[in-house]
Amino acid sequence: MVSDSERGSGPRLIALLKLIAERGQAFSLKDLAERAALPSSTVHRLLKTLVEAGMIERGERQSYRPGRELFRMAALLRAQFDLIETARPFLDRLWSEWDETSVLCIYNPSRRNASVVEVIHTTHPLRYAMEIGAEIGLAWGSLGKAILA
Repeated sequence: MVSDSERGSGPRLIALLKLIAERGQAFSLKDLAERAALPSSTVHRLLKTLVEAGMIERGERQSYRPGRELFRMAALLRAQFDLIETARPFLDRLWSEWDETSVLCIYNPSRRNASVVEVIHTTHPLRYAMEIGAEIGLAWGSLGKAILA
């Protein structure tokens, strides 16, 4: 939904792109206008701009869907995204508040397990040491349950 503070084409366009990305599938003009709480005429004008840029494509029966250019841009950004660097402040905060081992895992859906990609170990002498690169089953203790959550 577009808030009152998001006036003007730029903020509205960004809000529509967020809604489209969150939906990730075909949508109608009416559906998008309702979710954005904007008049259909405004959404139509903004969608026209996105279609011309290749960010959105026309689908069947007056529907729209994310376009190739939007996927291309997302792929370029994803390739530059450093997950560990982004997660590090959260791991540091967890570790500093609880002095327990903080672990960042990436879920592997094809193998139905997780890979440890970052660890900050507790200072307690009695601990379970996690190794970066280790693969763990999701039924494995509280860590597996947290990944499933």
